[in-house]
Formats: sequence, structure tokens, C-alpha cells
Amino acid sequence: MDFTQKHISSEHLKGIVRRQPEILILDWCHINKYQLPWLIQRLTNLRELSLISVNAKSVIALRSCYCAHLQTLNVSFVSNFNDAALREILCPNNDSRRGHTDEKIRFRNLHTLKMAGTDITDIAMRYVTQYLPNLTHLCLSSCPRITDAGIAQLCTKPASTVTTLVSLNLSQSKLVTELSLEHLSKCERLTRLDLRHSSQVSTQALIKFAAKSEHNLQVRDIKLVDKRQVKS
Repeated sequence: MDFTQKHISSEHLKGIVRRQPEILILDWCHINKYQLPWLIQRLTNLRELSLISVNAKSVIALRSCYCAHLQTLNVSFVSNFNDAALREILCPNNDSRRGHTDEKIRFRNLHTLKMAGTDITDIAMRYVTQYLPNLTHLCLSSCPRITDAGIAQLCTKPASTVTTLVSLNLSQSKLVTELSLEHLSKCERLTRLDLRHSSQVSTQALIKFAAKSEHNLQVRDIKLVDKRQVKS
């Protein structure tokens, strides 16, 4: 269901709950910090949630939700979304009734996280590696404060991303250099890497990175690394 640019009313909320969508798009919506958690807690079939440019306070309100069923979350271009905000929504559920450690992880089945254009720093990568054990796709495009140090955290054991990460978007990353390629070579399943418009990484360095991979990678569109298509 797509409610892009809508002002969400109580009638909208009731209608969404009745429909029980698997995909919900609330991009550029006016939805407050009480409405969003009320809604998410009642959507047991929800798998994908997009909150592009939604108010940061509303997004942070997800901390009161138990989102184990959610697989994709997009918080791109949310103003003032920073490390503290990410920590708020990812930190484990402290409900003592949930005995097992993995059950306390609020987004334990999340495999895609998009945070393009946010104010996160390298510190945020600590929360990503700690609280998202099944992450396969990560978008950090246009995050000007992400550096090689943050990327290193994704690629250093015991971070689960060493073995789970398949796709990483670092396009328009001002502070990411070719040192990150050395780190990323440790990610065992990485088959897509976007560094377009990242001035400190050369196309030549990406070609060398792709050549060393065992996944038959190629470089196209200048700085996009992905799997080479096998011709039938």
C-alpha cells in the first residue's frame, strides 16, 4: 500500500490495519510518533516499510515496536536521523518475559536497511553489526560522515556482515577511500558494491577489487561492481 505524501488520519490507520499489507510506503507522510507504533504493532504480515523523509521523532517511535517480522526498512533522507536515533530503534527489547537473547533483538529478521542521506557516522555501524544478524543489503549512499573506519567494522569478525552482506551502496561517499576496498574483500558474499560519485575511489582500484573476487564480478557504469551476466 502506498500513502506517499498523505496526511495520515485515523481512518487511514484503520483502513491499513484492515488490509494487512505486506508492503507499506509512507514516504513524505505526515504521521506522528503515536500513530506509527500503533499501526506497526497491528500489522502482523508487514515485511517492507518505507519511511523516506518522515519526521525523525515518528521513526524513533519504532523503538516501542516488536518488529521481528520486518525484512526491509527504509529511513532514507529522514532529517536529524543520527547514530542515537538508530541506536534507539535497534537496541534489544528489554522485556524480561523474552528469555532468549535473539528474541530480544527487535529487527532480527531484517535483511535490507536503507539509510541514504542521513546524519549517521561510523558509530552507527557498531549498532548495525550488533543488532542486525541477518543483514544482506545496506544502503549508505550520500551519508557524508561515513569513513573507512565505519566500513572496517562491517568487515571485521565477529560482525555477522562478514558472512551475510551481499550488497553495499556507498555512492556519493566523500570520505570513503580505497582502503575500504581492502576491508570489503573480507566480506565473503559481497557481489554488489556501488561507489559511483565517490571521488576518493578510482575505477582502476574497483577493477582490481572485482578481479580478485571469486564471484565473477565486473565493473560497469564507471564505479558499480556487480556480478557478470553469464550469456546462455
